[in-house]
Amino acid sequence: MAYSFQKPNKLLHQNYETLLETCLKNKCLFKDENFPADLRSIGMGSLLQKLPPKLQWKRPHVSDVQ
Repeated sequence: MAYSFQKPNKLLHQNYETLLETCLKNKCLFKDENFPADLRSIGMGSLLQKLPPKLQWKRPHVSDVQ
């Protein structure tokens, strides 16, 4: 299966334009319930031992939503 930027596959039926419109309308940040911002999303076992002890999840700068 070929992938492209013009027609990307939708992960778990998520549509970027719809999500963006909803977040802008509601003045909220997107929160992905399928990929929570915690250690469960990074991995398990020896991988976690290689991470910095005070790892923090951070959002990229967003100028349109406040």
